Amino acid sequence: MPLKEKNYVKNCLEDSPNINEAKYRKLLESTNNLIVQMDDKLNILYINKILFSKLFNYDYNDFEKRKLLNLIHPEDRQNFINEMGHIFRGEQRCFNLRIKNKNGNYIWFEINGISDRDRRNINAILIAQEITEIINMYKKLEKTRKKYLTIIKDMGEGYYEIDLEGTFFFVNKRFCEIMGYSEEELIGNNYKSFFEGASNKFLFEKFNKVFTTRIPYPPQTEFKIRTKNDRIIYFEGLIDLLYNSEGKRVGFYGFVRKINQRKKAQRELRETKTVLDSLKDLFAHDINNILQSIYSVIRLMNMSVKNKGKEIDPKTMLNFIKTIEKLIFRANKLSKDVISITKIENSEFRLKKTEIIALLEKAKKFVIQSYPQKNINITIEDKNHKRYVNGNEFLQDVFENILINAVKYNKQEIVEINVKINEKDNLISIEFIDNGIGISDEEKEQIFQARGDTRETLDNMKGLGLGLSLVKKIILKCQGEIWAEKRESDDSSMGTKFIINLPTIY
Repeated sequence: MPLKEKNYVKNCLEDSPNINEAKYRKLLESTNNLIVQMDDKLNILYINKILFSKLFNYDYNDFEKRKLLNLIHPEDRQNFINEMGHIFRGEQRCFNLRIKNKNGNYIWFEINGISDRDRRNINAILIAQEITEIINMYKKLEKTRKKYLTIIKDMGEGYYEIDLEGTFFFVNKRFCEIMGYSEEELIGNNYKSFFEGASNKFLFEKFNKVFTTRIPYPPQTEFKIRTKNDRIIYFEGLIDLLYNSEGKRVGFYGFVRKINQRKKAQRELRETKTVLDSLKDLFAHDINNILQSIYSVIRLMNMSVKNKGKEIDPKTMLNFIKTIEKLIFRANKLSKDVISITKIENSEFRLKKTEIIALLEKAKKFVIQSYPQKNINITIEDKNHKRYVNGNEFLQDVFENILINAVKYNKQEIVEINVKINEKDNLISIEFIDNGIGISDEEKEQIFQARGDTRETLDNMKGLGLGLSLVKKIILKCQGEIWAEKRESDDSSMGTKFIINLPTIY
């Protein structure tokens, strides 16, 4: 209450020959504020009884028997005593307290107090305005604010608030995680101190545009920034204005969502499409060659029958059948490799604890059955001990491709393949050592490319080029490495050694 009004009330309570006591008491009784005069012992000298009875449901005569201090909320009593001390010392004070009514409920009041001195006594005049409804409304608003603040703090999107100068005054947990800074490092600092060059210019332009146009910057807009640990991150976010209660622009707020995974997925999708387009052309080309070769063999068989006018001798027929079997095997292997690569490119690749000896045995069995006309001896050392790596079932494709490679490019009567397994420094090393035609230094760099099989087969036909590129792709996905060496360092014609290193899992 203004000092002028308080002085008016004070004057009304003082003896004055110019004002009839009945008139000013009637005036005080009709006010909407509770008016109390107290002595320095905290005894009530005057109170407007009608309003008092209405507020507290007490008959004033009953109330006089009670001590006012006992009706004040226990948490407010000491503060009331302290404030009254200030008032009796001549200070003007304003404070809140709770007083219990007859029903046991506490009523909130805003108290404005001044001292009332005369020659003999020091009294206090208190003007009390009920504010229970305002306090309850404030509590509800505060509860709602805390509720939404909790939601914002724990939400999955980053949220920030900055003033018009660009200084952070609120950030949530997710925003800190995205930026790579703690809340303490962000609050009170300008956003410009966390970005450099182009990022600062970009953000300033966006904030300035929102401030000028009062139109929010759309949440679909992508941003690119460098974080504290020097990582490049992509995110999309909304920028909008903060207003005060008078509608004045006082700052900005925004939501940010990290989209690195989306950008990565988009990039991988583009790369996958490129790979699949290449595979489509490669598959069409190679399967057409295989079908053409089968057709050529059938024509030769047909011509032999027509020219000789008699049945083909068993040896010639057997050669034709073996050739067709070989071509069918190649078509089947090509189809299998394409399916495997497609699965890998489509993210159907999950690493897990994988036992490799069993996969090697399956690959060995498959290769021997695939070449029944060949005399193949595959030895797996240390096969009685289980070995676990970070991989999956695609490793069987790796082992099959390497073993098939060793069989295809081998002119010996007996194909010898020795598989050695060693473990060192949390890595399992698998060596495939064959007695084939060997590999040159130039070929070592080419064989893992998309059409890298450059060595000629026995029938002078080129390799399909998918096998070893698939092998390398799988090994890299398993966080391993693969390379090829000469079996004998000084002679490239004495066989080949393929070496794979994979992380061990215990």
